[in-house]
Amino acid sequence: MLLYVEGEFLQLLEGEKEKVLTTFSRISIDGRHTDINIICESHQKQRQFEEWNIGFYSLTGKEFQDKTGFKSIKSYFEADKYQDEIMLVFLLKQYAELANKQT
Repeated sequence: MLLYVEGEFLQLLEGEKEKVLTTFSRISIDGRHTDINIICESHQKQRQFEEWNIGFYSLTGKEFQDKTGFKSIKSYFEADKYQDEIMLVFLLKQYAELANKQT
């Protein structure tokens, strides 16, 4: 799942560990990507976004602020909200549902 808000991205990689590490490595060495941070790592028995091969959702800053109360993805993380992994997945699932409604 990939969320885009006015120049910032939030991406959840999931799947087999080797595949996730390979994908992350490829992203990390790609010069188009900067300021990459791993928010959390965990092992899950079931994928959170099974129905997505690559989900993408774009929001304006106002839409993101209306949903979260924060002006940007960066300000969301600066407020330490990301430390709650459940909240992070919930946030992404909200946008996955919106993206599904648009297709």
